[in-house]
Amino acid sequence: MVAGAVPCSSNRHTGEFIAEISDEAWSSTSISRPIEELFARVSDNGSNMIKGWEEGVQKPCANHTMELSVKAYTQHAEVAPTFDKGRGMVGYFNSSVVGYSEKDVGLHACQKSAGVPENTLTQDVPTRWRSTHSMAADLRVNQEPLLLYDVRNQKAAEGFVKNRYSLEDWQINNQSVAVLYPLANASQYLEGKTYPTINLVLPSMYGCIEVVNEDAQIKQPWNGQLLQPTDLRPEVINAKKDLHADLVQRWKTDLPEPLKRLYFTATILDPRQKSLLFPGVTATERITAHSWFLSEFEALWDKEVPPYLQKKPGDRAPAPAQPPPALATGTSTAHSKGKEAQAPAPAPPSALTALAPPSASHNSQPGCGSFLDFMDNISHLSPHLDEEAAQPKEKLEAERYLDMPAVPMKTDILEWWATHEKDFPKLSLMARNYLGCPATSASAERLFSIAGRVYDDLRQNMGEDMLE
Repeated sequence: MVAGAVPCSSNRHTGEFIAEISDEAWSSTSISRPIEELFARVSDNGSNMIKGWEEGVQKPCANHTMELSVKAYTQHAEVAPTFDKGRGMVGYFNSSVVGYSEKDVGLHACQKSAGVPENTLTQDVPTRWRSTHSMAADLRVNQEPLLLYDVRNQKAAEGFVKNRYSLEDWQINNQSVAVLYPLANASQYLEGKTYPTINLVLPSMYGCIEVVNEDAQIKQPWNGQLLQPTDLRPEVINAKKDLHADLVQRWKTDLPEPLKRLYFTATILDPRQKSLLFPGVTATERITAHSWFLSEFEALWDKEVPPYLQKKPGDRAPAPAQPPPALATGTSTAHSKGKEAQAPAPAPPSALTALAPPSASHNSQPGCGSFLDFMDNISHLSPHLDEEAAQPKEKLEAERYLDMPAVPMKTDILEWWATHEKDFPKLSLMARNYLGCPATSASAERLFSIAGRVYDDLRQNMGEDMLE
C-alpha cells in the first residue's frame, strides 16, 4: 500500500522527519493508530529509516540485507581486482566507437565467429549488486569472443589492454558467477509483486548459507556441473568464507527473535513449506518454530469464525491427512559434523524433480527469477530426513493444517488459501496478514525512481497533489 509520496528536496532525511511525514501519510488513509493497525512495515536498512520507524514491527528489506552480505564477497581483497578489471573491460566496449562494430575484428564479429549470439556487455551499477553478477555472467558467456578479440587486435586500445583478463581472472570470474548465482536468483524472485514473498525469505537465506558453506559443492548453472571445494581457486574460497560468515551473522546469529518468529510463521503458512524441510534448518529450529506458530494461533487467531468464512451444508470437506511424501535416502552433508545436527530435508518434491536438467549451452546464461529454479539449484544439498523429527505436535485448526501433506512446489499458494479458507477459516485470516507482507522494499524503491524522474530539476514547483 502506498500511503503517500512527499517531496523531500528541502528537508533533511532524518529519522525524526521520516517519523513525522509517515504519521501524516497514515492519517490521510484513515490509519489513526499505525502501531496497532499496521501488521508490519518494510524498509531498507538505513539508520534514518530504522529510527523513524522504531515503534511497531519493522522488517528490513531482505534484498538490501543480502546486498550487504554479497559485498563481503565482491569487495574481498582477493577477488575485487578481477571485478574491477571486468568493469573496466565492459566500460571500454560500451564507450568505444569501434569496439563492438569494427569490421572483422570488433567484438560482434568475434561473437559470430565463436557462435555466440550478438550481444552487448552488461555494465554493473555500484548500488545494485545483482548487476555485478550480470556483468560477470556476460563476461563468462563472451569469454571465447573476448579471447578472439585479443588475438585479432594486436594493437588494441589501452582501455582493453590494461583490463583484459588473465587465465586466473577468468577462473575467478566464472567461479564467482556460479557461487553468486543462487543469491542472484533469490534476489530476483524476492522482489515479486504478484505473489507472496515473505514466506520465501528463510528458505532462500538458509539455502544460500548452505550453498556457500566451505564444504558444499557449487553447481554451475549453465551446465549443471558440480564443482568440488577443491576445484575452486584460493581467492574464491577465501571470499566465499567471508560471504558465508556474513550471511550466518545476519540471518541466524544476530536475527532478532521477533523477526525470526515473523519469518518462520510466514514460511509455515506457505502450504508448500510448512514442514520446514529446506536445507539448513536444524531440528531444534523446526520444533521451536512450530511451537511459535501454534502458540500464536491459539493466543491471537483461535476465535469466533466470521460469518462469511463459516462452512455451509454441502461445502467440500477438508482433504484427509496423508502420509508424508517419500523420503530421500543418503547421509547428511559433511559440514554438519561436530555441529548441531542439521534438520534433514527431503528430496525435492515432484514439481522439482520433474524439471528437466539444465540444458543451457556453455555459451548461454540461464536467467534468474524462479523459486523453483532456486530450490532445484540447491537440491544437491538436501540431506537425509529423519521421519520422526518431521512430525510436529498438532492441535486444533492449526494442527489439521500441519497434518496435511505439503503441496507441490508449483502450487499457487494464494489460490490454495482461497480454496481452503473455509476449511481453515481462522488460519486463513492469519495467512492474509503474514503473506501480505512483502519480503523487500523493491516496489517502493521503483516508485521512488519514477517519482525522481517526474519531480526533476525542471518541475520543482509541482505540488504534492499533482505529484501523487
